[in-house]
Amino acid sequence: MRLLFINEKLGYTGTSSYTLDLSVALRKGGDEIRICTTGGDLREVFTGLGIETYFVKFNPFSWLK
Repeated sequence: MRLLFINEKLGYTGTSSYTLDLSVALRKGGDEIRICTTGGDLREVFTGLGIETYFVKFNPFSWLK
């Protein structure tokens, strides 16, 4: 299965830690994992584990459209 996780910032918080644990477990099961993020300290950890991360620039004004 191909999965895309969206996590605003990959920092040392509960959601990022959960995303990391879940990504590693799903990847061991043969799934393709990609993460869309605005950056953060853990981004290098994800790429070091071979999980693709896509950097996006968050623009709060884009929600107005």
